[in-house]
Amino acid sequence: MKRPTPAAKSVLLDYVSPIQPVALVIAIKNKHLAVGAVIFVSTLFKGLIVASTGLITLSPQAVRHENYRITTVNSFVNNKTALENIRDLPYKTMENIQTQNLSSPDGTNKEFAFQTFQPPLGLVNPVLSTVVDGFTSTLECQIADLKVIDFYWDIPYRTPASVPPQLVSH
Repeated sequence: MKRPTPAAKSVLLDYVSPIQPVALVIAIKNKHLAVGAVIFVSTLFKGLIVASTGLITLSPQAVRHENYRITTVNSFVNNKTALENIRDLPYKTMENIQTQNLSSPDGTNKEFAFQTFQPPLGLVNPVLSTVVDGFTSTLECQIADLKVIDFYWDIPYRTPASVPPQLVSH
């Protein structure tokens, strides 16, 4: 004849609340092998899921399409007439880049001037590379020898106050 099972091993038996390794030990201790096998396989699957997702890494892949038509926006022109009326614009641009922390104009950076181009229509966030014309220059400075021989202020005798004096060099 079977005797009644204690409440701790029947009605109050809980395999859900404790963490799975503890529940596995309780199931084996109580000789509930089916419950222990389910807990073990469940723990194994969770471990495999964590391990396998740790092995997955995303990496960018370059996709090459070489048949897109790229249009250049500007070009270098060997004609100085376009430069006659720019006055102090290059100086003011460089001054503001250095003092106001502005970015370089399109098609330029600290070292180069280059053609800019438009991406083909219909591409979303394209990363393009192409060959364009570019320009770089260098400036070499040398020390100048200046010799001041003689100078004086040429102030006419008894002139009106509105006539400024002139510096005359000999």
